[in-house]
Amino acid sequence: MSNFRFQLAFAVLFLTNGLLYPAATHASTPASGCQEVARVMQSSNDQFKAGDKICRNQAIASPARIRVACKAVRRVVLVESLRDLYQCDQPLPLVRRCVMIPGAPCDPMRTRLSQNKPLLLRPYGVTLLSAPSQIEWAPVTDADRYAITILGERTSQLSSTEPQLNLPKLEGRNTLQFVIEAFRHDQLLGSSNTTFNLLGGVQAKQVNADLALIDQLPISPEEKTSLRLAIFSEAGLLDNAIALSQKQAQVQPNNPVSLRQLGDLMLEAGWLDEATDAYLKAKEIATKLRNQAELERSEAGLQLIANFGTSEKLIP
Repeated sequence: MSNFRFQLAFAVLFLTNGLLYPAATHASTPASGCQEVARVMQSSNDQFKAGDKICRNQAIASPARIRVACKAVRRVVLVESLRDLYQCDQPLPLVRRCVMIPGAPCDPMRTRLSQNKPLLLRPYGVTLLSAPSQIEWAPVTDADRYAITILGERTSQLSSTEPQLNLPKLEGRNTLQFVIEAFRHDQLLGSSNTTFNLLGGVQAKQVNADLALIDQLPISPEEKTSLRLAIFSEAGLLDNAIALSQKQAQVQPNNPVSLRQLGDLMLEAGWLDEATDAYLKAKEIATKLRNQAELERSEAGLQLIANFGTSEKLIP
């Protein structure tokens, strides 16, 4: 996932705050100990190997070209010198894709309330690591049944009386297209059409290799979660990221970072009520802990939600 246009905007802030990394020509670990910034996920030279930690102010020989997962933010970056690690200090910008692509699966009209058509709510996003085992859509007022057609390499037709459905195994497909129709006494009330791309090939292998590596690292569960979120975000796997973030928020209900990240992801998915709830909880805890950075990020998310409908305020 490219964040180049946002990186330029943040660069000035970090440079003016004195967060310049020293130039270096050899690898070394700071004598004062390691303040871990990232983990190496892939390396093309002998200086680092997969799983190595990168410390703040650690010298890195140039050129290095190592792929690292940032510890503090959901970002994977290619590092050629220590200066590139400034990206691991930058908070991710709030995703505004929902208002930039009208009609996309992350349409901000998503809600649990009844709709005039059965909009698909879950899975989240447009890219999946594997075929889903369940789907959920917005209920339609007065509908007594739903017809679900799954298009792709093979066509499947299913039905349900509830706005959700457990799916059979859908293996061997590159795309999945769900057509959902709502009926009342055989009268069509409304329909929706949503397509997902299944991650495959080299990118899927890379994601699975990264996840396997993270599982083996001798680090805390919280650190592993941060790295996995970075991997999922880079690959655009919003459904996986939200599931992991929800679990983390349950494990750490008083952590404003976990709650605010969940709010960011829910906002990206278009679930405004859930995003609002997560931001409010994060704001409350951040206030108690006097965590100014997370307080401001939560307030920014709430303001973005409040501004929905005024597109010129939302599109960067």
